[in-house]
Amino acid sequence: MDENSSKLNLFEMSNTDKYPFLSIALEKLFTRHEKSYGYFKIGKEDNLSLLKLPFFPILKFYKNENYYIYRAYWDEGLEPEKKLAVRVSKKQKKVNLSKGSNREEVQKIYEVIIKYDSRSEIHLINKMLAKLILARIEENLSLGRTAEEIKPLAMITEEN
Repeated sequence: MDENSSKLNLFEMSNTDKYPFLSIALEKLFTRHEKSYGYFKIGKEDNLSLLKLPFFPILKFYKNENYYIYRAYWDEGLEPEKKLAVRVSKKQKKVNLSKGSNREEVQKIYEVIIKYDSRSEIHLINKMLAKLILARIEENLSLGRTAEEIKPLAMITEEN
């Protein structure tokens, strides 16, 4: 394992313990390492990483870590925007630093959004990938922040 993939083991241990091969496959998907053996196969297509599972659609994953852009969708013949499984939304919120002062700072908010899927296996994979993305965002945010900045907020939400 390289330096980047060893840092990605920050996401929830219970899913890692229950599904160790799936966890390893998602880490390889995240780091774009191809794997052509076993149940979980990882491939590449242009700037996408692919997770191939028997009896399921292909999970396509795009990331641009410099701009905190992460998108994953299941290739089921729909337009990618309509079938997003996991994505990151970036927002900003103005925050008063103290009650007596009118000085406002901007806090960055990174929201990892999971699209609910009634298929429990697909939903589990979406949640595990979202936790992996969240861990990576939190790691990158802690490295590039100065002491004067308001701590950015990163969270996972789910939508129907």
